[in-house]
Amino acid sequence: MTAAVRGHRAWEEYRAEQARRGYPLSEQGMAAARARRYELQAAWPEERYAALEQRVADHLASNEPGRQAPAA
Repeated sequence: MTAAVRGHRAWEEYRAEQARRGYPLSEQGMAAARARRYELQAAWPEERYAALEQRVADHLASNEPGRQAPAA
């Protein structure tokens, strides 16, 4: 239960910070963004998801603790 309360509090703080910066998050806007995201996800072929998952796994494996990233 505590984790749920902390999560809700963090979400409310995030929304308040976004509103303070001039980006209010409305339920309607979040629903529209969610619909756009689902639409894009539906358009992706399974191979694209698999390739993305592999890239993320490779990235996480290359950034193991104790390993320093190359200088920019």
